[in-house]
Amino acid sequence: MTPRAALLQALRDGLESGFCLDWRPAGVSRAWPGPALLSWALRLRQRWRRQLPPRARIAVRLPNSPAFVAHWLAALQGDWIFCPLPELDAAEAQRRLQMLRPQLIVSAEGGQVREYWPENAIGIDDPEDLALILWTSASMGPGSAFGLSHAALLWQLRQHAPALALGRDSLLRNVLPWSHVFAGVLELLPALTAGAELRVAPLQGLRHEHFTHLCAVPRVLSLLSDTQIADLAGGNVGGAAVDASLAERLQGSRLRVGYGQTEAGPGVMLGPVGSFSAALVGKALPEVEINVAETLHYRSPGQALGRWDGKNWLPVGDAEGWIDSGDRLSPLPDGNWRWCGRRDARFKLADGRGVQPEEEELRLQAQYPGLQQVIIGAPGQRRLAAFAAVQPEDWAALHRQWRERYPLYGLAPEEWRPWQGPTGKLRRGDLYADWQHALAQARRA
Repeated sequence: MTPRAALLQALRDGLESGFCLDWRPAGVSRAWPGPALLSWALRLRQRWRRQLPPRARIAVRLPNSPAFVAHWLAALQGDWIFCPLPELDAAEAQRRLQMLRPQLIVSAEGGQVREYWPENAIGIDDPEDLALILWTSASMGPGSAFGLSHAALLWQLRQHAPALALGRDSLLRNVLPWSHVFAGVLELLPALTAGAELRVAPLQGLRHEHFTHLCAVPRVLSLLSDTQIADLAGGNVGGAAVDASLAERLQGSRLRVGYGQTEAGPGVMLGPVGSFSAALVGKALPEVEINVAETLHYRSPGQALGRWDGKNWLPVGDAEGWIDSGDRLSPLPDGNWRWCGRRDARFKLADGRGVQPEEEELRLQAQYPGLQQVIIGAPGQRRLAAFAAVQPEDWAALHRQWRERYPLYGLAPEEWRPWQGPTGKLRRGDLYADWQHALAQARRA
């Protein structure tokens, strides 16, 4: 059986054995059972076959919803390449569509799903087993497109589904977009194949709900109560480093820390159940090779096939297949690894001293809970400064508590948008380039 056939069989089994999408777009629950989603997908496949050639690219701009699931299933059924896009500004969306050159574009407009068929669209000679094209979060520079194969998706599913421990009685709460590799591969796929219930609802109600499983970034986990964390039967924490304060709250839970990147597809490391410490990233998954010198290098059966530059597929690794993650790691006595920051985040002060900011930022977030996000900076200056996202009502108390050797400047979280990428992730390079203007704005505030 081919990887694609095995993946489709696992999805059909899960959809027909109890999967249900609890969709709550406006607080009202609408249940979508697996057979209904599969039927929708089969209708789409039947209609698209009249116009779409084999292996065509389908670009999809849909929020997490029954439509997203049905269109992904249709692309898998028809052996087309699914290219989901996150919520983007118009210019960035257009740039990515021009790079992708899809033969079908699906988007949500005014509550309706609409299809656009670009004129004179030409097919692209993609790798034979290509299943998905996903984008990096772009914390430094523009987002890049990476291709994942059916074989990579199947491998990731087989590695992570047992650790997630989903069953027909599980309720997995969605908090991240499925257009991102973390939620799309490590949340949606396992939920579909396990026949579990998957709830999609606004983040605002998270603290008032009960659920058994969660895949989330540390910022979302910090919103949960200690009781909610203790009640979880499983889940994955990834996407950013866990600070010491949150690690203490997660210690002894049934969650695991996971590490990976889009080009890793998305996981190469996983931590022990309930074992957390500041910036822990876990151990290499079975069949994953790692080599840590200045930064982590890895080779994995689940990694991307290549990077798409708009014209060609470029290799993600060197001649021997090793991918340089750009992340600095240090070993721990128990065989796990700890994240020490990004190589490309380093900068120098005016006196030539090098600064690696991420470890200091994790310490500050643990020591000052009022900081929603903090960046250490001052590239080219003589003195460090901390620039933070702080709710206005928390600023006075935080300023009184501040005991660091450098000053703190703050803006409300919504005022960070000029330095955020299209997916909402902070662009550290953009903020550093605009550092003096940002501090001036903070002083005025």
